[in-house]
Amino acid sequence: MNLQTEKNSETIVQANYKRRTDLESTYAYMGSLMTFLVEGRDTGGQSALMEYRAKPGNEPPPHWHEVEDETLCVLEGEMEAYLSDQVLRIGPGEILFIPHGEPHAWYILSPSFRMLIMATPARMDGYFRQMGQPAETLELSDDAVTYAMSDAQHAIDVGAKHGTRFMTPEQIKRAFPKYAGFGVKKLNP
Repeated sequence: MNLQTEKNSETIVQANYKRRTDLESTYAYMGSLMTFLVEGRDTGGQSALMEYRAKPGNEPPPHWHEVEDETLCVLEGEMEAYLSDQVLRIGPGEILFIPHGEPHAWYILSPSFRMLIMATPARMDGYFRQMGQPAETLELSDDAVTYAMSDAQHAIDVGAKHGTRFMTPEQIKRAFPKYAGFGVKKLNP
Protein backbone atom coordinates (compact mmCIF):
# COMPACT_ATOMS: atom_id res chain seq x y z
CA MET A 1 0.00 0.00 0.00
CA ASN A 2 1.31 3.46 -0.89
CA LEU A 3 0.66 6.57 1.11
CA GLN A 4 0.22 9.70 -0.93
CA THR A 5 0.63 13.04 0.76
CA GLU A 6 0.35 16.59 -0.48
CA LYS A 7 3.36 18.81 0.10
CA ASN A 8 3.89 22.16 -1.59
CA SER A 9 1.29 21.23 -4.24
CA GLU A 10 3.16 18.11 -5.37
CA THR A 11 2.25 14.51 -4.62
CA ILE A 12 4.88 12.46 -2.85
CA VAL A 13 4.48 8.70 -2.92
CA GLN A 14 5.94 6.83 0.02
CA ALA A 15 6.19 3.06 -0.33
CA ASN A 16 7.60 0.24 1.76
CA TYR A 17 10.94 -1.13 0.63
CA LYS A 18 13.89 -3.16 1.81
CA ARG A 19 17.45 -1.98 1.28
CA ARG A 20 20.83 -3.19 2.50
CA THR A 21 24.48 -2.31 2.27
CA ASP A 22 25.53 -3.23 -1.26
CA LEU A 23 27.24 -1.63 -4.24
CA GLU A 24 23.94 -0.49 -5.71
CA SER A 25 23.19 1.77 -2.73
CA THR A 26 26.77 2.84 -1.85
CA TYR A 27 28.83 5.84 -2.95
CA ALA A 28 32.55 6.46 -2.55
CA TYR A 29 32.70 9.79 -0.74
CA MET A 30 35.87 11.67 0.30
CA GLY A 31 37.82 8.50 1.12
CA SER A 32 34.83 6.96 2.87
CA LEU A 33 31.86 4.85 1.84
CA MET A 34 28.31 6.14 2.26
CA THR A 35 25.42 3.69 1.90
CA PHE A 36 22.03 5.30 1.38
CA LEU A 37 19.59 3.20 3.40
CA VAL A 38 16.74 5.74 3.47
CA GLU A 39 16.83 8.89 1.34
CA GLY A 40 14.85 12.08 1.40
CA ARG A 41 13.25 11.08 -1.89
CA ASP A 42 11.90 7.98 -0.08
CA THR A 43 10.37 9.97 2.79
CA GLY A 44 9.10 13.13 1.17
CA GLY A 45 12.16 14.93 2.56
CA GLN A 46 11.35 14.09 6.17
CA SER A 47 14.44 12.02 6.99
CA ALA A 48 17.45 10.17 5.62
CA LEU A 49 19.53 7.32 7.05
CA MET A 50 23.02 6.48 5.82
CA GLU A 51 25.74 4.06 6.89
CA TYR A 52 29.15 5.76 6.95
CA ARG A 53 32.33 3.68 6.78
CA ALA A 54 35.67 5.42 7.20
CA LYS A 55 39.10 5.42 8.78
CA PRO A 56 41.26 8.08 10.46
CA GLY A 57 41.92 10.99 8.11
CA ASN A 58 38.60 10.65 6.25
CA GLU A 59 36.63 12.91 8.62
CA PRO A 60 34.77 15.94 7.27
CA PRO A 61 35.93 19.44 8.22
CA PRO A 62 34.13 21.14 11.12
CA HIS A 63 30.66 22.19 10.00
CA TRP A 64 27.02 22.77 10.94
CA HIS A 65 23.66 22.15 9.30
CA GLU A 66 21.14 24.91 8.67
CA VAL A 67 17.96 22.87 9.17
CA GLU A 68 18.90 19.26 9.83
CA ASP A 69 19.19 17.60 13.18
CA GLU A 70 21.81 14.86 12.97
CA THR A 71 21.84 11.65 14.99
CA LEU A 72 24.99 9.54 14.91
CA CYS A 73 24.96 5.91 16.07
CA VAL A 74 28.36 4.23 16.23
CA LEU A 75 28.28 0.60 15.10
CA GLU A 76 31.99 -0.22 15.09
CA GLY A 77 35.08 1.66 16.27
CA GLU A 78 35.36 4.83 18.29
CA MET A 79 35.23 8.55 17.61
CA GLU A 80 35.96 11.73 19.51
CA ALA A 81 33.33 14.42 18.89
CA TYR A 82 33.68 18.16 19.45
CA LEU A 83 30.66 20.29 20.27
CA SER A 84 31.56 23.74 21.67
CA ASP A 85 33.89 23.08 24.60
CA GLN A 86 32.68 19.47 24.98
CA VAL A 87 34.85 16.53 23.91
CA LEU A 88 32.86 13.29 23.83
CA ARG A 89 34.19 9.79 23.16
CA ILE A 90 31.57 7.67 21.43
CA GLY A 91 31.81 3.92 20.89
CA PRO A 92 29.67 1.04 19.64
CA GLY A 93 26.02 1.28 20.64
CA GLU A 94 26.29 4.93 21.67
CA ILE A 95 24.33 7.77 20.09
CA LEU A 96 25.21 11.42 19.61
CA PHE A 97 22.39 13.85 18.82
CA ILE A 98 23.42 17.15 17.21
CA PRO A 99 20.66 19.77 16.74
CA HIS A 100 20.65 21.91 13.61
CA GLY A 101 22.79 25.01 13.87
CA GLU A 102 25.26 23.31 16.28
CA PRO A 103 28.85 23.35 14.97
CA HIS A 104 30.52 19.96 15.26
CA ALA A 105 33.59 18.00 14.28
CA TRP A 106 35.04 14.60 15.02
CA TYR A 107 38.11 12.41 14.82
CA ILE A 108 37.97 8.70 14.12
CA LEU A 109 40.08 6.99 16.79
CA SER A 110 40.04 3.38 15.57
CA PRO A 111 41.58 1.80 12.43
CA SER A 112 38.09 1.11 11.05
CA PHE A 113 34.84 2.86 11.80
CA ARG A 114 31.13 2.42 10.98
CA MET A 115 28.18 4.51 12.06
CA LEU A 116 24.64 5.30 11.07
CA ILE A 117 23.84 8.93 10.28
CA MET A 118 20.21 10.01 10.50
CA ALA A 119 19.23 13.44 9.21
CA THR A 120 15.87 15.10 9.88
CA PRO A 121 14.72 16.66 7.64
CA ALA A 122 16.71 15.17 4.75
CA ARG A 123 19.14 17.37 2.85
CA MET A 124 22.59 15.96 3.52
CA ASP A 125 21.91 12.80 1.54
CA GLY A 126 21.87 15.02 -1.55
CA TYR A 127 25.18 16.52 -0.47
CA PHE A 128 26.81 13.09 -0.07
CA ARG A 129 25.54 11.99 -3.50
CA GLN A 130 26.80 15.16 -5.18
CA MET A 131 30.21 14.93 -3.47
CA GLY A 132 30.64 11.22 -4.20
CA GLN A 133 30.36 8.71 -6.98
CA PRO A 134 28.99 5.17 -7.19
CA ALA A 135 31.32 2.86 -5.29
CA GLU A 136 33.23 0.20 -7.23
CA THR A 137 33.90 -1.88 -4.10
CA LEU A 138 32.72 -2.08 -0.50
CA GLU A 139 36.34 -1.81 0.70
CA LEU A 140 37.89 1.50 1.76
CA SER A 141 40.61 2.69 -0.60
CA ASP A 142 44.04 3.69 0.68
CA ASP A 143 44.56 6.22 -2.12
CA ALA A 144 41.15 7.92 -2.30
CA VAL A 145 40.88 11.69 -2.25
CA THR A 146 39.78 12.94 1.18
CA TYR A 147 38.60 16.37 2.32
CA ALA A 148 42.16 17.24 3.38
CA MET A 149 43.37 16.65 -0.22
CA SER A 150 40.40 18.01 -2.15
CA ASP A 151 39.28 21.39 -3.46
CA ALA A 152 37.76 23.04 -0.38
CA GLN A 153 35.75 25.52 -2.46
CA HIS A 154 33.90 22.71 -4.21
CA ALA A 155 32.82 21.21 -0.86
CA ILE A 156 31.83 24.68 0.40
CA ASP A 157 29.70 25.35 -2.70
CA VAL A 158 28.00 21.93 -2.69
CA GLY A 159 27.48 22.17 1.08
CA ALA A 160 25.79 25.56 0.76
CA LYS A 161 23.38 24.13 -1.81
CA HIS A 162 22.38 21.38 0.66
CA GLY A 163 22.38 23.37 3.92
CA THR A 164 25.80 22.29 5.25
CA ARG A 165 28.12 25.14 6.22
CA PHE A 166 31.83 24.57 6.65
CA MET A 167 33.65 26.65 9.21
CA THR A 168 36.59 29.00 8.68
CA PRO A 169 39.79 28.49 10.69
CA GLU A 170 38.82 31.45 12.90
CA GLN A 171 35.34 30.03 13.57
CA ILE A 172 36.89 26.63 14.40
CA LYS A 173 39.25 28.14 16.97
CA ARG A 174 36.40 30.01 18.67
CA ALA A 175 33.92 27.10 18.57
CA PHE A 176 36.24 24.24 19.55
CA PRO A 177 38.98 25.34 21.94
CA LYS A 178 40.10 21.71 22.45
CA TYR A 179 40.09 20.68 18.76
CA ALA A 180 43.59 19.82 17.44
CA GLY A 181 42.78 20.92 13.89
CA PHE A 182 41.36 19.61 10.65
CA GLY A 183 43.34 16.88 8.93
CA VAL A 184 45.10 15.68 12.08
CA LYS A 185 45.07 11.89 12.38
CA LYS A 186 44.30 11.08 15.98
CA LEU A 187 44.33 7.39 16.88
CA ASN A 188 43.01 5.90 20.08
CA PRO A 189 45.76 6.05 22.73
